[in-house]
Amino acid sequence: GDRKPFIALGDEDSRKPGYLRAVNLATVGGPIIKDDELWFYYRGGSINARKRDWQYGLGLATLRRDGFASLNADEDGGLVITRPFIFEGKGDLFVNADVSGNGELRVAVVDEDTAEELAHFGRNDSVAITGDVTRSAARWRQRDSLAELKGRYVRLAFHLRNAKLYSFWIE
Repeated sequence: GDRKPFIALGDEDSRKPGYLRAVNLATVGGPIIKDDELWFYYRGGSINARKRDWQYGLGLATLRRDGFASLNADEDGGLVITRPFIFEGKGDLFVNADVSGNGELRVAVVDEDTAEELAHFGRNDSVAITGDVTRSAARWRQRDSLAELKGRYVRLAFHLRNAKLYSFWIE
């Protein structure tokens, strides 16, 4: 793909023009979660050619929580349908999404085999999610949760327009 470096090398006069590596976070098991961000500490280095010695600096790079990859849709819209799964949990569905300008994200619950929308959980029943959110509860006009679907096989259909869907989860 057209991927750019997460942490780019710096200018020649910076502390990271030619060497960059993540600080060993083995003691914490990965990036540090701080509010709605992931924190990555890294070390950058440059060599002083005359003195032949390295100079190092410590840096911090941040990324939105779950922001490694997203499913994107433009003005024409897009649809993402999950694989069938047994719905479990209390019934709350959350999304991490960036919905810009006049965009929206709506969630429908569909039958596992026919992909037909379930009553009260259709696209038009869904309350639109807008804005840049890392934890937004999906809601429907006549339902606040998916609790009544517990134990049932379903699929989720995410309808996006001018939106990026980073993640979803059920609690």
